[in-house]
Amino acid sequence: MVEFDVQVSLDGELVVIHDETVERTTVGWREWPAEKSKKIKDLSWAELQELDAGIWFDKRFAGARIPHLKEVIDLCLGLKLLINLEIKTADRSPESGLSLDPAQDEKITKNLIAWFKKIEAERPDLLDQIFSKLLISSFSPEALYLVRAAFPEVNLAYLAEIKNWDAEWALRKEKIKEDMSVLGCVS
Repeated sequence: MVEFDVQVSLDGELVVIHDETVERTTVGWREWPAEKSKKIKDLSWAELQELDAGIWFDKRFAGARIPHLKEVIDLCLGLKLLINLEIKTADRSPESGLSLDPAQDEKITKNLIAWFKKIEAERPDLLDQIFSKLLISSFSPEALYLVRAAFPEVNLAYLAEIKNWDAEWALRKEKIKEDMSVLGCVS
């Protein structure tokens, strides 16, 4: 199984990258004006494709680009890998577990749902193939509720970060358990 994070570009393209910015894992952005945002959500697909996402790791990977979700899904299916697609969402409040940027979380999720709906309309057999290998995970229960409403058959995993078990778990455990039950999470 392979796990990866999905985010959305300014123009609505689904990209596979962990960090919310391009600064740690790409090169090329240093030539941009200092005031230009380095956040994935503020950059177009074309701008993201200008960046080299491989050379920082090793010169053998020079020229690698931030991949589109379609590329990664196609590769995983070709290699017969199980897929854990994490809907990358904003940081959450430790006390409440609520998103610090719910609008962006919703944008990512709705774009992902629309992408799957397009596949469903064009190639239902392909969607079945993807869903047979797919687990969608997120720290955002709101995102998981949107996915569940659109696709009752997909496997979901509820992610929770608990930094202070004594304080946070006591405040959040009932809501987490309820969400997992209502969502029918498998993990």
